[in-house]
Amino acid sequence: MFVKKPDETTGPLHAVFVDGNGAIRPVTYGGTQFNVFDISAVNLAGATGTEGYQKSLAVASTYGYSIPQYAQQDYYIVSLANQWAYAMPYEFALAATGGGCPGSGLAQGYVLANIIRSWLPLSDGQYYAYIGVPAHCKEQVLMEVLGLSAARGNYFTTGTRTASDASAVGIAIRWDPVKNTGKAILVSYNKDAVNAIQPASNSYYKTMYWALWYITQAFPGKELYGTVTSAYSIAKSVTLTSGEFRSLIAASDPVSYIKDFEDVTAPSLNVRVDDSTLYMDINEEGTIFYSFDGRTWNVYSAPVKLGKHVKTVYYYAVDLAGNAHQVGSISVPENQAQNTPEVSYGSVTAGKASVISWIMKRIRSDDSSAVVEEVTGQGTSSPVNPAEHPGSASSSWFIPVYAAIILAVGGLGMYLFRRRAGRSNEAIWQPGK
Repeated sequence: MFVKKPDETTGPLHAVFVDGNGAIRPVTYGGTQFNVFDISAVNLAGATGTEGYQKSLAVASTYGYSIPQYAQQDYYIVSLANQWAYAMPYEFALAATGGGCPGSGLAQGYVLANIIRSWLPLSDGQYYAYIGVPAHCKEQVLMEVLGLSAARGNYFTTGTRTASDASAVGIAIRWDPVKNTGKAILVSYNKDAVNAIQPASNSYYKTMYWALWYITQAFPGKELYGTVTSAYSIAKSVTLTSGEFRSLIAASDPVSYIKDFEDVTAPSLNVRVDDSTLYMDINEEGTIFYSFDGRTWNVYSAPVKLGKHVKTVYYYAVDLAGNAHQVGSISVPENQAQNTPEVSYGSVTAGKASVISWIMKRIRSDDSSAVVEEVTGQGTSSPVNPAEHPGSASSSWFIPVYAAIILAVGGLGMYLFRRRAGRSNEAIWQPGK
């Protein structure tokens, strides 16, 4: 049992220790047994030979229960009690009391979890995955705060193996199950930068003091939080397909896999027109472009209300790696309120559509149903200049010309057919004649 006045942040923290049968275990210090003893960090502070260090030894021997000596400094009840007394955040408290070592490692994990949430904010349906390289005390709070677990299939680790990059602390992934892709970041940590501002501790419960330093000065909202977070950085950011994600978690060295990874996959788009409004979405980070005439391109950032004059919308996208989705198009029906079929996630099929088929689709503006059109031309692996795209200004002037040619050819065909039909009584046409 612990008793602390809420308006006192520096102590005392009175404690009563009991054994498994509920009997009080007194703290013996200076030849006196105390049923109630002050275990506050202030009262127990001090290096070897000091009064605080001797009090720490007395407290440790009271609740020791054969705890190994190497564990006395870091993991047990005195550290947890003092962090509770300093009003530890609830998420952090859950991780600490759930089996995590309540020292500096756990505190670092809480900082890292909040950094990841700021770097990779979640939208509806998205969730986190994480690869620890290697596993550490921080993993316990990462799992609690980010919703990770091996049972859920979103936590992985290389165990205690040291990563190929000593500065790497983990790989965080924001997974989108609808788009079936994830953004992965390799997180690096400059330990020296934090050690330079973190005070040294020679007390018996030394990592407790490091944890209290985080709680009081370096947690979110505290004075040094910005300084501490600057020690973390994104070494590399990539977008992964489901197959690439499986390869990452199967890799013997996931850090090297991320570092060597090259994104050569074009982004995919979801495009639809609903109630006179254009909706577009990309399956990864990138920029979407749209046009109503194939010449003037606009950046898509929000749903676009379509005017009645709009018959066709052209679109393409470029991801952060410079991979480009091919130009595609969708026809807008005259009955704007009618829902149009979606162009599902997946790049527009490459290939050469017949000229006549392409022209007929372009001129068939009175069709009441939406048509997904292929636009001739290959995508490019670098950011696209809209003026050079298929379907730009050079593709509009010849539509009326080709329409006239098609009508002329059709008329000539009908004339010849009728002429032949009129002569059917004179001779029967056979192959080869």
